[in-house]
Amino acid sequence: MVIREDETLSSIKECLQKKLKVSDEDFSKWKFAYISLGCPDYFEDSDTVATRFQINMYGAWEQYLGLEHPEQRQERHIVLTRTAIHFRGL
Repeated sequence: MVIREDETLSSIKECLQKKLKVSDEDFSKWKFAYISLGCPDYFEDSDTVATRFQINMYGAWEQYLGLEHPEQRQERHIVLTRTAIHFRGL
């Protein structure tokens, strides 16, 4: 998934919901956070996501876009893979 430098959380959520095919009811319970050093900092829908992520010139530290949601038990099996989120313009 590519996130542009000026993209707000609300536009990212819309794309992600479509991609993951999650119902409006379930998706409304999801929270999104910037996570660095294991500490979440939750986003508001109007926040520009890319502004939280920084390039560290002294060495890499881990930064993630975290998704918090209630566990959904489903009969079908879903294989989760690690995917990259790219920021344009950084």
